[in-house]
Amino acid sequence: MRNAAYLALLVILVSATALAQQITFFFPQIADGVAGVVVFRTTVILINNGDGVATGTIVFRRSDGSAFSLTLKDGRTGSQFSFQLQPKQTLVLESTGEGPARNGYALITSDRTIGGTAIFSEFDSAGKLLTEAGVPASPNLNNFTVFVDTRTGFNTGLAVANTGSTSSTLSFRLLRLDASLLSTTPATLVLGPNEQKAQFVTEFAEFGDTSKNAVGSLEVTASSPVSAVTLRTGPASLTTTPVVPRPAGAKLSSTGTDAIIEQVTLGDAGGGGVAITIQTGSSPDPIQSFIVRFMRGGNLVQEQIEAATPGQSRYRFVAPHLVISDIDQVQIRPVFASGLLGESSTHKK
Repeated sequence: MRNAAYLALLVILVSATALAQQITFFFPQIADGVAGVVVFRTTVILINNGDGVATGTIVFRRSDGSAFSLTLKDGRTGSQFSFQLQPKQTLVLESTGEGPARNGYALITSDRTIGGTAIFSEFDSAGKLLTEAGVPASPNLNNFTVFVDTRTGFNTGLAVANTGSTSSTLSFRLLRLDASLLSTTPATLVLGPNEQKAQFVTEFAEFGDTSKNAVGSLEVTASSPVSAVTLRTGPASLTTTPVVPRPAGAKLSSTGTDAIIEQVTLGDAGGGGVAITIQTGSSPDPIQSFIVRFMRGGNLVQEQIEAATPGQSRYRFVAPHLVISDIDQVQIRPVFASGLLGESSTHKK
């Protein structure tokens, strides 16, 4: 009897835990409002394919993280809406496109697994549909790759939302179709907590003219997980594509060229932060910069890109937002003047 009672209690506790779990996913790009002669509207579709009732909320945020108030076609106005979906039920929330154009993202939480998508639509001032595309739900990722096409008449953008409570530093590497580096300099972007940004590949200053009339891919690494979607624009058309996750341990694109890193030391920086000193030996290809990844327990804590002065062999960099107890090792990867990436080397504290 006692064992049966324990078993019944265990079943109740497991069931309660399962029901208490929150399912969260994101739509990294939401647009609404009037821009010149174009009207943007977004439709969010949620589907409950399960056997139980799904209860949750959808929250809209603007690019700066503030509340994104929308007027829906059912008459409701607000930045947060609750929902309850019966088994097999579908919910459609469609914005009216009133007011000036604004961008942002949406966060959906549910007590049960549900599916969803968003439809991003452009209309003319008379209400005629010009183009639209589905925006897939996206998880939070640290490492992913997206397709890039900026050939004549096309451009590719990336909408990225940092849904976390800490800043995320993103590094971008532009590759050709054969995986060779197209740009000699990685691009970077910092997103604060709850911030979102949509930017075309051709707008990254670090890539310069190399990003124009190009086709290939963009490798993205984020210090804190972000949600993203690709936007491909063309003549009177808009296409969105999901990101392709990369394993956390996957190496970045490179060739076999290496620099000789003779010594690395870590310590407290005067005035706060972590100081890292790198001593290098001779290299057949001058070092242009270092990709520095601070790690703890095998997990990425922070990544930053530091420029290297030509002709030097000793470098000192500071990570101002870390303390030495935050990390137990550092990974260093040289970027050469030719655009090639050397192999990463790991150094313990």
